[in-house]
Amino acid sequence: MNNSAQFRKISMLLVATMFITSIAVGAAITASCANFNTTLNSGKIDNLPPQIITNPNNETTCQGGSVSFTVVASGTNITYQWKKGNTNLMNGGNISGATSATLTINPATSSDAASNYWVLVSGPYGNPVGSDYVSLLIANAPSPTITGPAQICPGTSGTLDAGSYSSYHWSTGSMSETINVNTSGTYMVTVTNSSGCTSAGQKAISLYSAVTPQILSTGLNQICGGGSGTLWVGSNYPSYNWSTGDRTQTISINSGGTYMVTVTNNNGCSGMASLAVNNVTCTTPGSLTTTNMGSTYATANWQQPGCYYDYTIGISPHNMNTWTEYTFNPNSHYTFSGLSRSTIYDWHIRTNCNSTQTETSDWTSTMVFTTSSARESENPSTNSYPFTFNVYPNPANDQVNIVFSADYAGAYILNLTDMTGRLVKTEIDNAGLGDNTQVFNLNGVAKGIYLLEFKMGDIVNQTKIFVE
Repeated sequence: MNNSAQFRKISMLLVATMFITSIAVGAAITASCANFNTTLNSGKIDNLPPQIITNPNNETTCQGGSVSFTVVASGTNITYQWKKGNTNLMNGGNISGATSATLTINPATSSDAASNYWVLVSGPYGNPVGSDYVSLLIANAPSPTITGPAQICPGTSGTLDAGSYSSYHWSTGSMSETINVNTSGTYMVTVTNSSGCTSAGQKAISLYSAVTPQILSTGLNQICGGGSGTLWVGSNYPSYNWSTGDRTQTISINSGGTYMVTVTNNNGCSGMASLAVNNVTCTTPGSLTTTNMGSTYATANWQQPGCYYDYTIGISPHNMNTWTEYTFNPNSHYTFSGLSRSTIYDWHIRTNCNSTQTETSDWTSTMVFTTSSARESENPSTNSYPFTFNVYPNPANDQVNIVFSADYAGAYILNLTDMTGRLVKTEIDNAGLGDNTQVFNLNGVAKGIYLLEFKMGDIVNQTKIFVE
């Protein structure tokens, strides 16, 4: 009933009372209405019962978020009591405003979720009124798990994925679900789900060690003569990819050029190496000299060229062009023996760049020397001229080749000692006149550095060899 209707009813009661009691017009009239307890004062009604104008709304918040319910009510001196079911809510903990028009829960937890929140509005005039039930839904916060590699190869990138959410904000500034990363570090993302709840996740990325292959080579000195050289990668990898198309650790080449190989390790990381092999031609030895000139012998010396298989050397009495030729394994010197005293000789040398001598250099210019006139022992081993021998390969694995030139036939001894002086191995063999090659077996010899000693008569010489 609105104020106008109440006013009209009160007015009618007052008129009836005045008629019955015959009270003079203009006297003060006080009417009592048991149902309304209302006082007329200049036409204004002061005492109103509680009335709810607007009910609170259902609310949703994120776990740990803040949420409020609000009721709009009217009435004289009204009070509020928020309830959860039949239980009165009290201020304290995460509850505030339990006896006001607005109830606040902060922070909201899963235990606060319910569908029976309501408020009772009371006053001194009329009966209390209760609001509609409203619900509180606690939305789950997202829990992003970033997927992607924990390690990446240098020079490559990896993709990190935050999962499916409504929005993203990465520490890189990206706003997309995925990002590509190519450096080490910790990457963070804040995501928002469809309920508007946010949460953060992170992932640490590190880099694998760089792959640095090395190309090693052997036999490149024979390429110019139609022979082949060998290239190989110094370390083992699961896969190889050469610029030649080969997929093996070792390849053979027969020409110069730049050779490249890409290797891949067990982590899937790749590395590349290259080696430039010169295109050399079959050229003559250089820096020719003659030393050790005795009455019956002399030593020819030279600097080896970039490409060689073996050599042919020729000697002739001076200006006679009656050449006696010798072909021998690679070396940087050759000793002529059996020469005549006080005689002038010519010698020259050429490089053979393949085994069939179809690829050779020109002959060098002629070198001239004269043997001495002094009579010497017929056994050159009693003469104190320097003696050298060549050992290859060095470093070696299971054997080495020992190349030397003997001015007489006879026995020689090879002693192998370690760096403490301990004798490790001895071999005795016979040398023939001229060039000799001896294979020295290293089976059973431990890795390390050794001294190889050559003894033939009074001639003694040593060289270091490395066993791998």
